[in-house]
Amino acid sequence: MNHKLARLISLLAFLVTTSVVIAAESESPRQVLFKNVNIFNGTENKIYENHQVLVEGNLIKEISSGEIEPNTGATVVDGGGAHGGASFGLT
Repeated sequence: MNHKLARLISLLAFLVTTSVVIAAESESPRQVLFKNVNIFNGTENKIYENHQVLVEGNLIKEISSGEIEPNTGATVVDGGGAHGGASFGLT
């Protein structure tokens, strides 16, 4: 498997896993906003650079190239330009 693709796969797995752990600590779904991440879209075979991903509970609620406003108290993580895609983790 292409090293870059493996790195992309790792990011979203990390994003969702981290969100699930954080959400499990509270009664209502917690939000985690990942900023400055590159998203691999396997359907279109494209990479979308410098995006934001908002995860609520264990669901990806929004992906945007612009600013996403999370709820008050949301955890914000700077992805530092890491790559990811569905079922990927942060690499």
